[in-house]
Amino acid sequence: MKEGERIDDMFGRMQILLNGLKALKQSFSKAQINLKLLDSMSKIWKPKTMTITRAHDLRKLTWDGLIEILRVHEVHLQEEVRKKLQPRLTELFKFVSTKRKETKALKKKR
Repeated sequence: MKEGERIDDMFGRMQILLNGLKALKQSFSKAQINLKLLDSMSKIWKPKTMTITRAHDLRKLTWDGLIEILRVHEVHLQEEVRKKLQPRLTELFKFVSTKRKETKALKKKR
């Protein structure tokens, strides 16, 4: 998974790879595909991928089921990032606003 890549985009790339391999008569079990996909996730996903591996039978977990689990977690990750960034953005906007006012005041004095 590329850094910052969305789940749907990653699954699209994975599907293209699997289709190409299928055309070459290479086949993989559900468990192999699911494990390969979970192993390719970026560092921020590791706790969730470990939980999925332990909580689900990867031999029976469907592609759609795995996508759905990861999409739900993606929403939670995005919310977590937003909550962390919001106070910083507020501070930044206040700082920029203050600097603009100071710049306008200096221009008026000239």
